[in-house]
Amino acid sequence: METCSASKWTVDQVSDWLSSLELSQYKAKFEALGIDGGLLLQITENDLINDLQISIRLHRHKLLESLKKLKEELPKSESENSDSDCEWSSMLLKAIEGQCKYKVFEITHTGATIGRNSGSNNYVINESFVSRKHCEIKYNPDTNQFLVKDVGSTTGTFIMISKKLQLEQNFMFQMGLSEFRVTNIKYTPFGVPFEITITGYEGPARDTEYILDKNGGTFGRDIENPITISDDSQLSAKHGRIFFENNSFYVEDAGSTNKTWRRISPEGELSKEFPIYIDDFIKIGSTVLQVMFPEECEDKENIALPTECKICLIAEPNTLCYPCGHLFCSHCVMIITKCPTCSKEISDKVKVFK
Repeated sequence: METCSASKWTVDQVSDWLSSLELSQYKAKFEALGIDGGLLLQITENDLINDLQISIRLHRHKLLESLKKLKEELPKSESENSDSDCEWSSMLLKAIEGQCKYKVFEITHTGATIGRNSGSNNYVINESFVSRKHCEIKYNPDTNQFLVKDVGSTTGTFIMISKKLQLEQNFMFQMGLSEFRVTNIKYTPFGVPFEITITGYEGPARDTEYILDKNGGTFGRDIENPITISDDSQLSAKHGRIFFENNSFYVEDAGSTNKTWRRISPEGELSKEFPIYIDDFIKIGSTVLQVMFPEECEDKENIALPTECKICLIAEPNTLCYPCGHLFCSHCVMIITKCPTCSKEISDKVKVFK
């Protein structure tokens, strides 16, 4: 085994690690899914059961304990920069594009819903491409993560693809105005994919099928791309690509202007919950939201007021707690001395006006 940080391991080095644990029987499964060091450190017990199909409980326990040790051995600079090691009392979503540009939404541990209807959401984005109730964000205290979930919107909730993502059946992504869905993957008798079918879901490429083998292909407006969509005005000349690596197909952006996005559910369907991280970007309608720590935001004067008090869940939050800055209604704030969101002592309470 090489001594570099586990987060930088290749797929082969992960296989060597399995051998060192005397669990070589699982190497083929890890290799088939292209699990390198970065993915390895994110594996949970559910992943071991569902994706890797490791049914022996003692083997799962051995893997999880070994993963815990690997994380403890990470260089200090890496472990300090890990989102899961930070205490998230709240996070901010700063609108960098769209109708509510410069607005900042604060999401606390109680979560929030986002949509067009002011009567049923904590935060409102009033534009036609946003559903009445579009998505929700929750906090999972067990993993110390915020999670986003589409609640059946028409136009979808998107997360920017900032690094390669493995493709699976029904995976959806957007390049320019064109949305695509993985509609078929063909496998060898040994369970290794060798052909993938991408079908246009929305936009100029709608209902068009593209079949790619292990050579993969690029997407773009330029005719040199194997997948050319010349009438998509938002598509770059060479926008993104699908490629085959470590026995899996992947999608990634190719430095495009408008980026490549993952759509987390089809129209009108609930999505599963997706973790979101610092500097992720979420797109709802035409609004692009950047995930930030509160300390990183320089636009605190633009923080949007939630539509209901986080304590009683009824009244309008109109009183600010100092020094933390969290908002509650004037009735609830009278009976607290510590902020229920961040547990800081409250030194002053200030009425705010819209």
